Amino acid sequence: SPKKTWEGYIGGIVMALIGSPLLLYGFWALNLPVEETITIPRVMILAALLGVLPAFGDLTISMLKRYFKVKDSGKILAGHGGMLDRIDSWLWAVSIGYYLVTKFFLS
Repeated sequence: SPKKTWEGYIGGIVMALIGSPLLLYGFWALNLPVEETITIPRVMILAALLGVLPAFGDLTISMLKRYFKVKDSGKILAGHGGMLDRIDSWLWAVSIGYYLVTKFFLS
């Protein structure tokens, strides 16, 4: 999308890197159960990866729309690119994030 900026992309990654350890500290402060394998460095690596992946979802949907020569990916949210454009960033992040969490964080 021409309205997206590098600043926004990098800002999202930086906020993920700042927010993820804070969330983990919050879990610890509230004595919520946390797997022993979940450490600050591992959480920050995961945050960096998940901060990068949404762009791939966006690019994938944009590529498909160009290939099929359609402007919107649906009519539910006309003018916003369609419903798929609202969740395209999640596609890669959620699927790969789920795999990484189950593979490397949960025993």
